[in-house]
Amino acid sequence: MRYRNDSMTVAGARKQKGFTLLEIAIASVIIIFLAVAAVATFGGQSDSARATEAREFFIEKLPSALTSYGGAVGPTANIDAKDDLIQYGLPAETAWGGSWSVGTAGSAAGGVGIDYPIGGNNPDQIAEDLQTFLSANNADGNTRFPFITAATADGDTLTVTIRGL
Repeated sequence: MRYRNDSMTVAGARKQKGFTLLEIAIASVIIIFLAVAAVATFGGQSDSARATEAREFFIEKLPSALTSYGGAVGPTANIDAKDDLIQYGLPAETAWGGSWSVGTAGSAAGGVGIDYPIGGNNPDQIAEDLQTFLSANNADGNTRFPFITAATADGDTLTVTIRGL
């Protein structure tokens, strides 16, 4: 009796047992392309989310911290360093993980200047966009945020002066 073994026939020897090197290379190129596209897309969203966090720092958290500081230690007490405000709810770092500073010492009543470094893929543009947002007027011509007396972008640093509350 003869047994037929398909693996030993010519047709059986041609059966593919895995992927060819060309198929693996093409799949790898497609995966790399998709990964690069995903990083570019999510990186932009990340900067957008961080810019929103920076806006909240200046229009919500900083005024609240100044009010709390003035209520706790008196409205004329000087604010010389960020530690004076961190204890009243401000984060120790910027939205990009850098260190912000009190650029111009002042009081809760008189106001302070904050130097806020910007990070991300295009920090100069983000700083300019934040400056424009914080300095803008409402439709009626009044300042959108009357407690902000100045906002300037100098490269990748945003400097905002908050008047006392």
